[in-house]
Amino acid sequence: MSVTNRDQSRPTGRFRRHRRCHSLARPLGESALPGGRRIGLLLSLAGFILSSAHAEDTPVALDPNLEVILFAADPDIVTPIGAVTNADGDLFVVESHTHVRPKDYVGPSTDLIKRFVDTDGDGRADEITIFARIEKEAMNLAFAPDGVLHVVTASDVIRLNDADGNGTSETDEHTVLLHLETQSGNPHGDLLGIAIDRDGTIYASRGNVGGYPYAYISAAHERLTGYGEGGDIVRINPDGSGLHRVATGFWNPFVIAFDRHGRLLCADNDPDSRGPNRVVHVIDGGDYGYLARYGPTGLHPFSGWNADLPGVLPIAAGTGEAPSGLLDLTSTRLGPNYSDAFAVTIWGEHTLSLFHPHRTGASFTATAEPFINGGEHFRPVALAPAKGGGFFITDWVLRDYPNHSRGAIWLVRPKQPGPEVHTAADVAALLKRIPDVFSPAQAESLLSNEDPFLRHHAVAALAAHGDLTRLEQLLASPSVDLRQGAWLALRHRGHAFTAAEIESALTDPSEVLRILALRHIGDQVDRTFTSKVEAMLTAPDLSPRLFRFVLATQQILGSDVDAAYAKGTRTFAIKRDVPAPLIERLVQDDSLPDAGRALAIPQLADPAAPAVRETLLQLITSSDSPPLVREAMRSLAAVGEPAATPIIQIVAFDPSLDPELRADAVSSLRQLPDGITPAFKKLLNDPAPPVRLEATRALQAFGLIPAADPVVRPTSLDDWNALLGTGGDPAAGERVFHETTALCITCHRVKNRGSVIGPDLSNIGLTLSRRQLIRSIIQPSDDISPEYQGWEIKLNNGGSVVGLQGHLRGWGIILTGFTGEEIRTRHENIASYGAMERSLMPDGLGQILPVDDLRNLVAYLESLR
Repeated sequence: MSVTNRDQSRPTGRFRRHRRCHSLARPLGESALPGGRRIGLLLSLAGFILSSAHAEDTPVALDPNLEVILFAADPDIVTPIGAVTNADGDLFVVESHTHVRPKDYVGPSTDLIKRFVDTDGDGRADEITIFARIEKEAMNLAFAPDGVLHVVTASDVIRLNDADGNGTSETDEHTVLLHLETQSGNPHGDLLGIAIDRDGTIYASRGNVGGYPYAYISAAHERLTGYGEGGDIVRINPDGSGLHRVATGFWNPFVIAFDRHGRLLCADNDPDSRGPNRVVHVIDGGDYGYLARYGPTGLHPFSGWNADLPGVLPIAAGTGEAPSGLLDLTSTRLGPNYSDAFAVTIWGEHTLSLFHPHRTGASFTATAEPFINGGEHFRPVALAPAKGGGFFITDWVLRDYPNHSRGAIWLVRPKQPGPEVHTAADVAALLKRIPDVFSPAQAESLLSNEDPFLRHHAVAALAAHGDLTRLEQLLASPSVDLRQGAWLALRHRGHAFTAAEIESALTDPSEVLRILALRHIGDQVDRTFTSKVEAMLTAPDLSPRLFRFVLATQQILGSDVDAAYAKGTRTFAIKRDVPAPLIERLVQDDSLPDAGRALAIPQLADPAAPAVRETLLQLITSSDSPPLVREAMRSLAAVGEPAATPIIQIVAFDPSLDPELRADAVSSLRQLPDGITPAFKKLLNDPAPPVRLEATRALQAFGLIPAADPVVRPTSLDDWNALLGTGGDPAAGERVFHETTALCITCHRVKNRGSVIGPDLSNIGLTLSRRQLIRSIIQPSDDISPEYQGWEIKLNNGGSVVGLQGHLRGWGIILTGFTGEEIRTRHENIASYGAMERSLMPDGLGQILPVDDLRNLVAYLESLR
């Protein structure tokens, strides 16, 4: 891991006790009084609210032995996030007022931590008090073994002391144990989750900080800096000392929690372009793949996700969109089916999923099962056990990420509570810490173990305690497992690999070692190996996978990323374009593997440049590789190159060629001048179904034959799901995607081709179900990822600025432009601002595209894995 220590100054006043907040305004969400246990609402009003709020969106447990009760609702709880219960069964909830605060927001100036008590056992809160006020962006909560509540905010881990025992933690009683410095300003990407182990050790999770440099500062003045890594999990002692990075490679690990066996689990949101969302088993020294250094999509070859890179650990379970809460159900007394299960809230899908772990070596795997389903306005966030059985769910209610005035808390409880089930320690829990004493021989033997967690544990132990000389010797071991393990251990400890070690790995018989060497060269931007890396492209055993890594390394070495790194530039905004001459050489070099050349074609800077155009035209006429011909046709069609029209027409009419390739030719011709003519009516009788289909589509689109009989378009999402829920031709859908009439390719990218305005869809089938894909096409504004939330700033001069991800600063607002650039607007120029109500993806595709095209498009997107 490469880190940059950008500021060696000691912390200033962050670790003195907080000054008391003087702003105590309560225009919204403060029906509770700030001291002791006091009735926070009129019971008659409460009865009305609890009996009527969100009736149409009441979540339903699929288990008939469970009941769901509305425990509290707005205005007594609005925009709730984290939740936890104490030993008495009191529920503590973060009520957010500063998450993404609209300019005209009417509410408290701080976040609140509210305590909810059900005094009469009817399943509804009847005492609500304010336990603490948190200055900004409170996220999650956890109790220490001594009974003291802790909160993690976007920037701090704070111990909320109640020294005088009055039921309130005043701001001058707060103690900051850990502080995060970063310019990110994105509450979804800074500090997120908190969990406290049985011995009082505090764990905190951090998101990707938007690719900005960052620094942790502990209460003991320890400093841990970084830049370009993914999100991570760190731990500190109860007093804030002992700062240690536990694991890295996360996107946005919103929740961390211990299960009954003492294993640390994490629910991590995916980078939108690299699914699935995931639950992982966190071990000390663990690497879970994602690197912010290589951009936000997670699709760069050097960014892993599910054990697809050497040294990256596998996921335990895939989840639905936006996992936000995780709870081991052992203590909930729901019944025997739940004694060794855990639940995860799926914010983006209005559901909770149930997972039954199955032992897999030192870890486990699990598959999501339906558990609790809600309506459109059920947005579950956190989970907390309920005393006596059951658990609480906090509910954000609306899809809007900015703060609003809605919220709810639900209680799920068994109709007949089962017996208490006690926790049981598990040997896998030992992986939480690298041992201080270990046997080098045993660790080396584990490097060949089939269990990736034991292998990784051995690598971490060798990195921490192994003998340097011995590890260097292992790089020349005849065992590929020992060579790989030694390389990974040396990388973990920040070893300065020699030129001889790197050259040896670049020519290693194992592709894994060559990939590790390429990643090291790319991470270090070591241009002394430029010629050797480029020479790898002519290797006779070059696989498509290795080609991608070689090309990615060339991309880095041919750019000025090291200058950007030296300035601490936000890595999400760094361009890493492959040098145009290199790409042209790769496309023109017929000695390279066809698969590799096909990957290079979409990255051509100008397919219409004379020399490049001639190469592409030549490929279409003479290559016997369908992938090469297909990419050449698409590149020329995308720029409307008229010289391509007669050559691609030949492909379309040649019955000796692959039918899918001929169909691709017809699809490409729709975007070229004079590409589709009446002569294409001959193809309506072609023996190849794909060719007949594309000829029909093209001729109808140009009015050369009558359109098909109109189909009555559905008016509801359920009807659309019934119409598009099954069937479809993925190959035909791919052609729809790449045609400009569908608008997909103008905003999205698949496998290096397309635009970056919207999410990369290369693996969207791993992230979204078919129903979710249909919804995203028909109703794109229903669910908008925060990374692609459109923001609009209305200016005093009557103009406006539109972009992604609004970040508020003291001087103004930063938006991210559609090509990655930062757009800065000062407060004095702003009339108003806020999240856009509609998606940047246009509505109405369901009314524009033919139904068959829509069905095929959905089938194609579902196939992208």
